[in-house]
Amino acid sequence: MSRKLPPFVPGGYYHVYNRGAARSRIFASEENYRYLLRWLFYYVREFDVQLVAYCLMPNHYHVLVREKKGNTIPLVFQRLFNRYTKAFNKRTNRSGTLFQGPYRAIHVDRTEYLAHVIRYIHLNPVLAGLVRRPEDWQFSDYRRWVSEKPGSMPDLVQQLFGGAKSYAEFALEFLRDRRQPEQVRRYLLAERDSKNVSPTRSRRSWPRLATKKPGRKLASDRSLWFC
Repeated sequence: MSRKLPPFVPGGYYHVYNRGAARSRIFASEENYRYLLRWLFYYVREFDVQLVAYCLMPNHYHVLVREKKGNTIPLVFQRLFNRYTKAFNKRTNRSGTLFQGPYRAIHVDRTEYLAHVIRYIHLNPVLAGLVRRPEDWQFSDYRRWVSEKPGSMPDLVQQLFGGAKSYAEFALEFLRDRRQPEQVRRYLLAERDSKNVSPTRSRRSWPRLATKKPGRKLASDRSLWFC
Protein backbone atom coordinates (compact mmCIF):
# COMPACT_ATOMS: atom_id res chain seq x y z
CA MET A 1 0.00 0.00 0.00
CA SER A 2 1.43 3.35 -1.01
CA ARG A 3 2.03 6.02 1.58
CA LYS A 4 -0.13 9.09 1.45
CA LEU A 5 1.89 12.28 1.48
CA PRO A 6 0.60 15.45 3.11
CA PRO A 7 -0.23 18.50 0.97
CA PHE A 8 2.89 20.63 0.64
CA VAL A 9 1.61 24.09 1.46
CA PRO A 10 3.59 27.33 1.00
CA GLY A 11 5.50 28.18 4.17
CA GLY A 12 5.18 24.66 5.60
CA TYR A 13 8.05 22.70 7.14
CA TYR A 14 8.35 19.00 6.32
CA HIS A 15 10.43 16.22 7.82
CA VAL A 16 11.30 13.91 4.91
CA TYR A 17 12.66 10.47 5.67
CA ASN A 18 13.34 7.03 4.22
CA ARG A 19 15.57 4.04 4.80
CA GLY A 20 17.12 1.25 2.78
CA ALA A 21 15.05 -1.75 1.72
CA ALA A 22 15.28 -4.39 4.45
CA ARG A 23 17.23 -1.75 6.41
CA SER A 24 20.20 -2.30 4.14
CA ARG A 25 22.84 0.35 3.59
CA ILE A 26 22.13 3.04 1.02
CA PHE A 27 25.64 4.50 1.10
CA ALA A 28 28.75 2.43 0.46
CA SER A 29 31.44 5.09 0.65
CA GLU A 30 32.12 8.73 1.38
CA GLU A 31 31.67 9.57 -2.28
CA ASN A 32 28.11 8.22 -2.15
CA TYR A 33 27.23 10.70 0.58
CA ARG A 34 28.89 13.58 -1.23
CA TYR A 35 27.22 12.70 -4.51
CA LEU A 36 23.74 12.66 -2.99
CA LEU A 37 24.36 15.92 -1.15
CA ARG A 38 25.55 17.68 -4.29
CA TRP A 39 22.37 16.70 -6.12
CA LEU A 40 20.22 17.56 -3.11
CA PHE A 41 21.71 21.05 -3.11
CA TYR A 42 21.15 21.24 -6.86
CA TYR A 43 17.47 20.24 -6.79
CA VAL A 44 16.47 22.48 -3.87
CA ARG A 45 17.89 25.39 -5.86
CA GLU A 46 16.25 24.17 -9.05
CA PHE A 47 12.77 24.04 -7.48
CA ASP A 48 13.22 26.85 -4.95
CA VAL A 49 12.79 24.72 -1.84
CA GLN A 50 14.47 25.82 1.39
CA LEU A 51 16.80 23.21 2.85
CA VAL A 52 16.62 23.63 6.63
CA ALA A 53 18.53 20.66 8.08
CA TYR A 54 19.72 17.24 7.01
CA CYS A 55 21.55 14.13 8.13
CA LEU A 56 22.56 11.18 5.96
CA MET A 57 23.04 7.90 7.81
CA PRO A 58 24.43 4.60 6.49
CA ASN A 59 20.98 3.08 6.00
CA HIS A 60 18.57 6.02 6.15
CA TYR A 61 18.31 9.78 5.87
CA HIS A 62 16.49 12.73 7.42
CA VAL A 63 15.87 16.04 5.67
CA LEU A 64 13.89 19.04 6.91
CA VAL A 65 12.70 21.34 4.14
CA ARG A 66 10.41 24.33 3.81
CA GLU A 67 7.94 24.64 0.95
CA LYS A 68 7.89 28.04 -0.73
CA LYS A 69 5.53 27.74 -3.69
CA GLY A 70 3.34 24.70 -3.10
CA ASN A 71 3.91 21.03 -3.98
CA THR A 72 7.47 21.48 -5.25
CA ILE A 73 9.07 19.34 -2.52
CA PRO A 74 7.95 16.09 -4.24
CA LEU A 75 9.78 17.19 -7.39
CA VAL A 76 13.01 17.50 -5.43
CA PHE A 77 12.91 14.06 -3.86
CA GLN A 78 11.51 12.19 -6.84
CA ARG A 79 14.31 13.40 -9.06
CA LEU A 80 16.99 13.12 -6.41
CA PHE A 81 16.38 9.52 -5.44
CA ASN A 82 15.51 8.30 -8.93
CA ARG A 83 18.89 9.59 -10.04
CA TYR A 84 20.72 8.16 -7.06
CA THR A 85 19.07 4.72 -7.24
CA LYS A 86 19.77 4.33 -10.96
CA ALA A 87 23.40 5.32 -10.52
CA PHE A 88 23.85 3.08 -7.49
CA ASN A 89 22.29 0.07 -9.21
CA LYS A 90 24.31 0.53 -12.37
CA ARG A 91 27.59 0.80 -10.54
CA THR A 92 26.96 -2.13 -8.21
CA ASN A 93 25.34 -4.37 -10.86
CA ARG A 94 22.16 -4.68 -8.88
CA SER A 95 18.52 -4.14 -9.77
CA GLY A 96 15.33 -3.30 -7.98
CA THR A 97 14.49 -0.84 -5.28
CA LEU A 98 17.13 0.66 -3.04
CA PHE A 99 14.74 2.26 -0.57
CA GLN A 100 11.92 0.85 1.52
CA GLY A 101 9.15 2.24 -0.62
CA PRO A 102 8.53 5.92 -1.36
CA TYR A 103 9.87 8.53 1.00
CA ARG A 104 7.79 9.65 3.97
CA ALA A 105 6.98 13.24 4.88
CA ILE A 106 5.56 14.72 8.05
CA HIS A 107 4.23 18.27 8.14
CA VAL A 108 5.74 19.99 11.19
CA ASP A 109 2.79 22.28 11.75
CA ARG A 110 3.72 23.48 15.23
CA THR A 111 6.54 26.01 15.41
CA GLU A 112 7.29 25.13 19.03
CA TYR A 113 8.25 21.60 17.97
CA LEU A 114 10.42 22.60 15.03
CA ALA A 115 13.48 22.97 17.25
CA HIS A 116 13.07 19.43 18.56
CA VAL A 117 12.83 17.97 15.06
CA ILE A 118 16.02 19.76 14.00
CA ARG A 119 17.83 18.50 17.09
CA TYR A 120 16.60 14.95 16.48
CA ILE A 121 17.94 15.05 12.92
CA HIS A 122 21.36 16.32 13.95
CA LEU A 123 21.76 13.87 16.84
CA ASN A 124 21.07 10.74 14.79
CA PRO A 125 24.76 9.78 14.39
CA VAL A 126 25.41 10.18 18.12
CA LEU A 127 22.34 8.18 19.13
CA ALA A 128 23.37 5.43 16.69
CA GLY A 129 26.84 5.25 18.21
CA LEU A 130 28.67 6.33 15.07
CA VAL A 131 30.31 9.39 16.64
CA ARG A 132 30.59 10.87 20.11
CA ARG A 133 29.71 14.44 19.14
CA PRO A 134 27.26 15.65 16.46
CA GLU A 135 29.90 17.91 14.92
CA ASP A 136 32.07 14.85 14.21
CA TRP A 137 29.61 13.47 11.65
CA GLN A 138 30.54 14.73 8.20
CA PHE A 139 27.22 14.13 6.48
CA SER A 140 24.90 16.48 8.35
CA ASP A 141 24.73 20.26 8.54
CA TYR A 142 25.04 20.44 12.33
CA ARG A 143 28.32 22.34 12.07
CA ARG A 144 26.61 24.99 9.97
CA TRP A 145 23.99 25.40 12.68
CA VAL A 146 26.56 25.97 15.41
CA SER A 147 28.93 28.09 13.34
CA GLU A 148 29.31 31.70 14.37
CA LYS A 149 31.03 32.72 11.15
CA PRO A 150 29.23 35.59 9.39
CA GLY A 151 26.84 34.25 6.75
CA SER A 152 27.19 30.61 7.83
CA MET A 153 24.48 30.37 10.46
CA PRO A 154 20.93 29.66 9.18
CA ASP A 155 18.38 32.37 9.93
CA LEU A 156 16.31 29.86 11.91
CA VAL A 157 19.09 29.51 14.49
CA GLN A 158 18.61 33.13 15.45
CA GLN A 159 14.82 32.93 15.27
CA LEU A 160 14.44 29.76 17.33
CA PHE A 161 17.40 29.90 19.68
CA GLY A 162 18.84 33.39 19.62
CA GLY A 163 22.21 32.18 18.38
CA ALA A 164 24.48 29.24 17.59
CA LYS A 165 25.71 28.77 21.16
CA SER A 166 22.16 28.39 22.47
CA TYR A 167 21.36 25.77 19.85
CA ALA A 168 24.49 23.77 20.70
CA GLU A 169 23.46 23.82 24.36
CA PHE A 170 19.94 22.73 23.41
CA ALA A 171 21.33 19.78 21.43
CA LEU A 172 23.71 18.66 24.16
CA GLU A 173 20.97 18.95 26.76
CA PHE A 174 19.16 16.02 25.15
CA LEU A 175 22.32 13.90 25.19
CA ARG A 176 22.53 14.43 28.92
CA ASP A 177 18.97 13.59 29.95
CA ARG A 178 17.45 11.96 26.79
CA ARG A 179 14.12 13.64 27.41
CA GLN A 180 11.87 14.43 24.48
CA PRO A 181 8.41 16.03 24.76
CA GLU A 182 5.78 13.37 24.13
CA GLN A 183 4.01 15.57 21.57
CA VAL A 184 7.15 15.77 19.41
CA ARG A 185 7.24 12.08 18.53
CA ARG A 186 4.57 12.35 15.87
CA TYR A 187 6.93 14.59 13.89
CA LEU A 188 9.87 12.19 14.14
CA LEU A 189 8.32 9.32 12.17
CA ALA A 190 9.64 5.99 13.45
CA GLU A 191 11.84 7.07 16.33
CA ARG A 192 13.44 3.64 16.54
CA ASP A 193 14.95 4.05 13.07
CA SER A 194 17.66 6.30 14.45
CA LYS A 195 18.93 3.17 16.16
CA ASN A 196 18.96 0.92 13.08
CA VAL A 197 22.74 1.07 13.12
CA SER A 198 24.05 -0.89 16.06
CA PRO A 199 25.84 1.29 18.63
CA THR A 200 28.23 -1.57 19.36
CA ARG A 201 29.49 -1.80 15.81
CA SER A 202 33.03 -0.58 15.32
CA ARG A 203 33.27 2.92 13.89
CA ARG A 204 36.09 1.72 11.67
CA SER A 205 33.63 -0.39 9.67
CA TRP A 206 31.89 2.77 8.41
CA PRO A 207 33.34 5.25 5.91
CA ARG A 208 36.02 7.49 7.38
CA LEU A 209 34.88 11.06 7.83
CA ALA A 210 36.24 13.30 5.13
CA THR A 211 36.96 17.00 4.92
CA LYS A 212 34.81 18.86 2.43
CA LYS A 213 36.69 20.54 -0.35
CA PRO A 214 35.14 23.85 -1.42
CA GLY A 215 34.42 24.61 -5.02
CA ARG A 216 34.05 21.04 -6.23
CA LYS A 217 32.01 20.61 -9.39
CA LEU A 218 28.75 18.71 -9.42
CA ALA A 219 29.62 15.06 -9.85
CA SER A 220 28.42 13.13 -12.87
CA ASP A 221 26.94 9.66 -12.45
CA ARG A 222 30.23 8.17 -13.62
CA SER A 223 32.18 9.65 -10.74
CA LEU A 224 29.94 8.23 -8.01
CA TRP A 225 32.46 5.65 -7.00
CA PHE A 226 32.76 4.08 -4.46
CA CYS A 227 32.44 0.37 -3.58
